[in-house]
Amino acid sequence: MRLEQDPPADYRFVHQPCWIKFCKSEQVAPKGDALIGGMYLTREHVEWLRGRPGLATGPKGGELFGYHTVPRYLDNTTFTQLVQDGWIGTRGRASDIIQAQIKASLDGSRALVFAGLIGDDTTQAERTRERRGGLTG
Repeated sequence: MRLEQDPPADYRFVHQPCWIKFCKSEQVAPKGDALIGGMYLTREHVEWLRGRPGLATGPKGGELFGYHTVPRYLDNTTFTQLVQDGWIGTRGRASDIIQAQIKASLDGSRALVFAGLIGDDTTQAERTRERRGGLTG
């Protein structure tokens, strides 16, 4: 779907919704619904970093993605807020395709990690719009 055909509320900062999260390998999983700390990067950003000269490498020659080697990334708080406000993520048909893929993965007894905003609660963006009296333009 082209941007000019999308409703304004469906605009996304990043056209592709694929994100990669890097976490410390020795990190202990938190209790409850807390997220494991880490860095969020778009797939395209990871590919760009991999092609850059000077990306640090480990003792066996592997690329090192870490807080000291990646100059810019999103943290849990920023990533979560952008998803909640609808600035990043899927929309329309892409969401339907992802839902079908999740179902197929689960039906095939495969492991899956997925996060999504589910429910009828309004997003922060919708609450802000309501507080300001609707869309301006």
